[in-house]
Amino acid sequence: MSNKCKKNLIFLIIILLFFTVYKTNNNIISGDTQLKENADTEVEASEEENKELLESKYNDCLYSSYSELETNNELKEMEEKLTTYLQNYNVSVAFKDINTGYVYNYNLDKVYYAASTIKMLDAIYIYLNAYNGNIDLNTEVTYLAENKMGSSLKMQNYSIGDKVSLRKLVEYAITVSDNTAHSMLVDYIGEETLKEFGQSLGATTTLVGGDIFGSINTYDSLIYLEALNNLINNTGELGEELKSYFVNSDQNYLNFPEEGIEASQKYGEFENYYHANGIVYAENPYLISILTLHGYDNFEEVIRNINKEIYNLQKTFYKNRKNVCYEKVYGDNSTES
Repeated sequence: MSNKCKKNLIFLIIILLFFTVYKTNNNIISGDTQLKENADTEVEASEEENKELLESKYNDCLYSSYSELETNNELKEMEEKLTTYLQNYNVSVAFKDINTGYVYNYNLDKVYYAASTIKMLDAIYIYLNAYNGNIDLNTEVTYLAENKMGSSLKMQNYSIGDKVSLRKLVEYAITVSDNTAHSMLVDYIGEETLKEFGQSLGATTTLVGGDIFGSINTYDSLIYLEALNNLINNTGELGEELKSYFVNSDQNYLNFPEEGIEASQKYGEFENYYHANGIVYAENPYLISILTLHGYDNFEEVIRNINKEIYNLQKTFYKNRKNVCYEKVYGDNSTES
């Protein structure tokens, strides 16, 4: 082999070695980069999972069942101030936070004339049985002369002998508190059956008093409201339909229009009695019953003022809950308000 050929062969070998080393190094670098990217992705995924886990623990703590042992001085002072404030009125008040079961009561056992608050029980009975397949909401009830009552804004457009569906009767009884519609519903259900239904829920004063309106206390009010809330939340379209009646009901003084907060409510009014029972759809929904002897006073102002105080009490409760849960889960004693 000539010297020239040897030189060319050596040059070719050098070139091949160079490219082999280059390719090997490049693969190593590429592999290292991929490993780093995979590691970074795993770290990010791990951090996200940890964040979600902490958030889940925080929410579990925030909405855990209330215990009286957790009541701190700030909340106690707030409750005492509220009790003092309510002494300015002739009322009974009950509040229950739906998520945690935190409650506040004032004059719990005092009994009042129920007036139209009983119509909430009509609606619960009819729609619960409709959901269970025992009642067809399109069933028509005949308007009898003995059903005719005053304060019947919708039924005044009907004549004796006309037929009205159960769906319409419930709508009228709730949205405009139609008394004739209530009378027809009680006839359809049966007064004794409606009374037994209230008792089966745990109420103590259903239809006590000798007429189709009966008596009520805040204890019973919360029982009716819990039944209504469960019905609304667990019966799909029927629940939504029923909710729309209560949200759009007449004299709804439990909402907060300025904050866009709605309420499902039913008022009751007769002479010096004025009541409001409802579900307030705040950030954390709550049940509230305000039974009063302010029927001859500015009852709207009374209801709105008391509900605002209750709302502030609930916000104080959750502020304390957030601090406790944040410290417990994240190891810090402060959180955003």
